[in-house]
Amino acid sequence: MDLREFLLLTHVATGASPTVARNVMQALAAGAPPVEATLVAAAPDRSRARLTAWLAVPAHREWWHHLCGQPYLTVTDNMYPERLRMIEQRPWCCFTRVTRSYCG
Repeated sequence: MDLREFLLLTHVATGASPTVARNVMQALAAGAPPVEATLVAAAPDRSRARLTAWLAVPAHREWWHHLCGQPYLTVTDNMYPERLRMIEQRPWCCFTRVTRSYCG
């Protein structure tokens, strides 16, 4: 998985948790790879079991793969809006169009 897909997975799987976002960015900056184990390790103890359970549901993975195919921007993209970068707890992902009918 590439960094953009990892950031999208983090955003979707954690409900855009600012705590997990900060922990993930620190882990990535320290050299951790963009893999699920990094995401799970970044989650606080109280939410780690819930996150692991979310990742284990095939329908959630299908939804994430579907989102990967949609137009979106992450904080690592040059086109990410500059004004959003100024927000302390900025959204990691911005979607330009998502087909919600897939969600069921």
